[in-house]
Amino acid sequence: MHIRLLITLIFFPVLLKSQSAYVYHLNNDMNLEIENHLSGNNIHTSIKPYLSNSFSKSDSTSDQSFLNHPEHLLIPGHDDISRNIEHKKGLYRFVWDNLNYNMIHLNEDIIRLNVYPVMNLQQGYDTESGSLTFNFDRGFCAEGYLGNKVFIRSTYTENEGKFPNYLWTFVRDSNVVPGVSTVKRLKTKHGFDYSFASAIISYSPSKYFNIQFGHDKNFIGDGYRSLLLSDNAAPYPFLKMTTSIGRFQYVNLWAEFTSMQGGHPLGVGFQRKYGAFHYLSTLIGKHCELGVFEAVIWPNQVDSVYRGFELNYLNPIILYHSIQYGLGSPDNSLLGLNGRLNLRHSIRIYSQLLIDDFDYGRSTNKKGFYRNKYAVQLGVKYFNVLGVPHLYFQTEVNQVWPYTYAHKLPIENYTSFNQSLAHPLGANFNESVSFLSYRYKRFFAQYEFQYAVIGIDTGVTGNFGHNIFLSDYSIPNFPNSYGNFVGQGNSTTIINHQLRLDYIINPTNNWCVELTLQHRTRNNSLVNQLTNFISIGLKTNLFNQYTDI
Repeated sequence: MHIRLLITLIFFPVLLKSQSAYVYHLNNDMNLEIENHLSGNNIHTSIKPYLSNSFSKSDSTSDQSFLNHPEHLLIPGHDDISRNIEHKKGLYRFVWDNLNYNMIHLNEDIIRLNVYPVMNLQQGYDTESGSLTFNFDRGFCAEGYLGNKVFIRSTYTENEGKFPNYLWTFVRDSNVVPGVSTVKRLKTKHGFDYSFASAIISYSPSKYFNIQFGHDKNFIGDGYRSLLLSDNAAPYPFLKMTTSIGRFQYVNLWAEFTSMQGGHPLGVGFQRKYGAFHYLSTLIGKHCELGVFEAVIWPNQVDSVYRGFELNYLNPIILYHSIQYGLGSPDNSLLGLNGRLNLRHSIRIYSQLLIDDFDYGRSTNKKGFYRNKYAVQLGVKYFNVLGVPHLYFQTEVNQVWPYTYAHKLPIENYTSFNQSLAHPLGANFNESVSFLSYRYKRFFAQYEFQYAVIGIDTGVTGNFGHNIFLSDYSIPNFPNSYGNFVGQGNSTTIINHQLRLDYIINPTNNWCVELTLQHRTRNNSLVNQLTNFISIGLKTNLFNQYTDI
């Protein structure tokens, strides 16, 4: 009794004027279901992960149970399935509860906590290497509420894996598993050991304001890819403040990123750099959302000069580029636009424009100046295709000009942990990626088709704009490099077909039996690579992991 009273007194401010906010996982399957459920409302959809209290006022439907129970979206009719088992007793009921809900569940006046296992136990076969592959990931996720204002989540997994040959090559060269962490070699040929850790604490003092601190990822955009800020790289520490007033939503984000290019000297560790981001979106009329994005990246230290965190970039309002100019610094600044238009309740068009650098004066006489760095995206989502519930089609095109996201000082490039903070293919490419997916009760099927043409860098001095880790100083004919175009260099074509079939066992954590079939080719003047890959296993689908690279 005394302990409960003490906890109540300590956290009494947290309990006042409660505005609970569930923070959804960054998961494309879940995001699609949320957008479909709210397709009749014009809401802010470009900031992810979603907050449940961002939808509560906008959702005009009577069923709002998904706001704090996302599993209700993963299985259409999930509540009916649950009610059908209510009369079961004994061992059958015990097994059902553990398969469909949480391993540990605590529901007290002040603290609500759910803990469930996270795993990926898969066995596969890769025809290119002619060998078996495997994933042996095991861990947990704990999430809950402290009062009704604070939401917490922590996820950790310890992983071992042996990948298809094309992914093994990427991990070997970058020393990271895509979107996860750094690796160390296993004794098993082509095997790696690595771990994943993320955690957030979210505080909503009112319906207008949310603040998050954590070690995780963020995403800005309405597409499968984001050319502004994506969840492609490994988790990073960040502080995010979201203000929602009327039709406006304003996000301030500060983050610390890791540069692995200089290695990790003993006692020092990897080099650090920082990022500051503004994103302002507004709802226009009943069918449109428009957002303005800006970011700046700067190093913790250059040579012997220590900068640390630049306090000027804490300003939540002023334009970063003006601060950069006032400091006389070479920091890497980016500007962008994000837009979405609802043609009907079931069809959405979305687009992005990113400008990394632009020099109009030196572009008037000759085309293809290297400093004209930009990227564009155009896509379409079609919900409930031809009136079939939970049948979805999505297609988008992405084009990124050479040298975009790179910088004169490589530590200031738009990357973290040897991966792009935007598109996983880096720069100097055209890509088309499309999906057709269908959900029926506990079954989910998705087909992906990807077609990409990339201009690969060649030789020691052949910086054609694909590798965003290279310095601008290595560009041929720098600083008077003209005639650049998308796809220059060693033109490489990637064609990727992938079919995924899931049967959901536990909707609480999206734990499922998953079968994956993949056919991938990568061809250029030097390489003809063919991958046929099949895998099956038990997997907890909580996060996006982009292996279509």
